[in-house]
Order: sequence, then structure tokens, then C-alpha cells
Amino acid sequence: MGPVQGTGRCRRWLACVAVALMVTVAPAYAQAQQGEAPASESEVGARLRQMRDHFGPAVSARIDDVLASARKAGVPEDVLITKALEGAAKGVPGTRVVEALKSYSERLQRADRLLGGSAGSAILVAAADALQKGVDPNAVAEVGRAAGGDPLPLVVLGDLRDAGVPVDQAVAVVRQALKQGRHGDRLLEVSAEVRRAIRAGKPPGQAAQEVGRALQGAGAPTPAGKGQGNGGPRGAKGGGPPGSGGGPPGRPHGSGGG
Repeated sequence: MGPVQGTGRCRRWLACVAVALMVTVAPAYAQAQQGEAPASESEVGARLRQMRDHFGPAVSARIDDVLASARKAGVPEDVLITKALEGAAKGVPGTRVVEALKSYSERLQRADRLLGGSAGSAILVAAADALQKGVDPNAVAEVGRAAGGDPLPLVVLGDLRDAGVPVDQAVAVVRQALKQGRHGDRLLEVSAEVRRAIRAGKPPGQAAQEVGRALQGAGAPTPAGKGQGNGGPRGAKGGGPPGSGGGPPGRPHGSGGG
């Protein structure tokens, strides 16, 4: 198996798979890719009103309790509001939305502890998503701290686990990709290549090991700063994946529940 550098038709195929993977990324990372600023307090307030109008007083009061607990723990409430509105758009009953928000808030808090308590919103959401997909907490901490504020390595790690790759092999291939200077679309191509090998009939662990070996022989790393994410601390700018115009968005200020 050659280096993961497809050209021509293969390159276009990998690009399409990379785009398909990106649509699964959590909203905070999508904001970082688009270079959007964090939601302002007025925007958060407007979304809170939208949420309350949909769910009514009883359910909204329970959601407000979840948001208050999240704020106290330092979790970005805007992420939880987004999740609630997603549930509303899908017609999910209010009681189920409340329980889902409780679980999500707990994962975000756990992710925050694993990442040292100072991660930006985008990488925090990526870490919580990886935990939900069964990634070992130690692996989340290791990859998250090695990512330099970029959420994409954790997104790829979660996708590899979702594809059935054992956690040790998943961490190893992501670590090797970062060592080779892969960021942005080139990091997504690593996950796409593993999935292609799996579809060709190889066990997930073997597929990841072969891609990892290919990465070792892929040549010199990408020059520093080219396509490299660097979300930095919460609220920091200046970095991020290609085309982001900045790092992952910082955590919005609490709205005080409306």
C-alpha cells in the first residue's frame, strides 16, 4: 500500500469523502471552519427565546436548570442550546430533549476535565463527540492535548472508532498523521483511506495499521504553519484549520438563562 497521497481520480474521491466526513462535525467546529465569531449574548438570548417558545414553560424550565448547571461547570451553554434546537427541529419530545441535554452536558464537562479545563469550544465538542463514540478517555486526553487546539484530530479519532478501529490503532494512526504534519483535508484523507481499506475487506485494525505504515513512508512533514490548526485557548483567535480565518470559537458568555 503506497503513501496516502492519491492523485487524479483517487484524489478527487478522497476529497469527496473528506467533505462527507466534515458534515458530521459538531457545530462549534463548523463555526471554526467558516471563521465565524462566537455567538454574542444577544444571539444566545434570541435562541433561548426561540427554544422556550417551542418547548413551553414546563420543559423550558427543566432545560434552564441544565444550562445553569453547565454554566456553573464552565461548559458553553450555546452548544447545549444548539442541541436543544436541533431536537426541536426534528420533533423530538421535550422530555427526551431534556435527558439528552443532561447527558451531553456531562460529556462536555468530562471532556473539559480531560483537556485540562482550558480548551476552546470546538475542540471541547469534538472531545465530547469522541467520548460518545466510545473513545477511551485517556486517548481523548492524549490526542486532544497533542492537537494544539485543533479539533480535527479528535474528529478523525472518533470517526476511526466509529469505523470499528481498535482504540490503540486509532490513536497510533492519528499520532503518526500529526507527526507527518497532516492537518485539515489531508488529515481527513487519512480517515477516508482507512475506511476505503475496510470496504475492500480488511479488518479495521489492519486497515489502520497499513495506513499508519504508509504514513511513515510518506516523506517529510508539511511545513509548519501550512494548513495547521491552532485554536488556542477559549476565545483566542489566530490559527485554525485552512480557510477558517481564525481558530475555533471561544466559549460564549453565559446569558444568565435569558
